[in-house]
Amino acid sequence: MQVNAIQRRQVRALHYLTPEELGYDIIPVAESIIENREAARHLTGKQRKEYLEKYQAALLAFMFKYGARSIADVTVCVLEDSDFDCILRLIHNGKDAVYKPVQLKQLVNHDQNDHVEVQTEINKLKKYNSSHDLFVSIWVNRDVAFDLSHLDFNGLRIE
Repeated sequence: MQVNAIQRRQVRALHYLTPEELGYDIIPVAESIIENREAARHLTGKQRKEYLEKYQAALLAFMFKYGARSIADVTVCVLEDSDFDCILRLIHNGKDAVYKPVQLKQLVNHDQNDHVEVQTEINKLKKYNSSHDLFVSIWVNRDVAFDLSHLDFNGLRIE
């Protein structure tokens, strides 16, 4: 994350959790929301969205931490900003931390919106064109097949 000295101090001072710490409390509620929407009816739409974003952030951090050939210590801070939803902190061999702002998107299940497609979610990302260091994670929360080579990423300056 390319930031000035003040922003770097602010990002360093945030509270970061391991994927396991974040997931411990979030996963049971998030899975309840996903598997049985009626069981989570007592939550407001905003609360459900917050739980699912934390769930996605925990899963993403977990994948970075334990993914193929991962050698970094990975923690995450869920903090919604105008351009991102969380920040991944990656530390390799105890050296300086690398901070990656992440915009979390979800292709919702067919029950919530049967008409939205992966390309629709990608097109929404064009509003983040000024964020050259933004990392985007799209959670495909449905059974769908698509060919990555047919998706149009033109005009996006994201990772």
